[in-house]
Amino acid sequence: NACVIAAANPADGGVRALAISSTARNPLKIGELAGHIKAHFRREPFHRGSGAPIKIGDLKFVDRKIAISSTARRERLAKLAARAAVGPISAGAKRKLRRNAALAGQMTRMVKIYAPYTELDCVFDDANACALAASLTEADRAELPFDTAAIDWTQYLEGVHLPEVHRMAKR
Repeated sequence: NACVIAAANPADGGVRALAISSTARNPLKIGELAGHIKAHFRREPFHRGSGAPIKIGDLKFVDRKIAISSTARRERLAKLAARAAVGPISAGAKRKLRRNAALAGQMTRMVKIYAPYTELDCVFDDANACALAASLTEADRAELPFDTAAIDWTQYLEGVHLPEVHRMAKR
């Protein structure tokens, strides 16, 4: 919405930078994010091939390099085990090994995507975005809202974002 509004309302006399961020007026701290993740996946857990739910414990945030190294190592080991499986191993067991390798790959991708957010210690200034919003008519603000202070983190994370992460991980 902010991109549409910005394109329809070019800056007077040149370039304008807009930070569409929530850190200045509606921050989400990493511990709060961890709480939302834990709450969601305790209510809606992933399930093992047997149908048993996978229980999620407390989340620990570690250095990004360590996390990527750990998940990448898990992915390599799972792939090796899947390729090395020979002899009297069942087709179901081979499928399970391949699924574990795929899950480890998904974990590596998720760590690469989300890890930078666990290391940032900054506040983004959204003053230009607020000024742009203030210059709009009430009707335009209602039609294309982009005020990050209005984000309800519980509703967004547990009702929108995490269910989509869950859905994508099941692919």
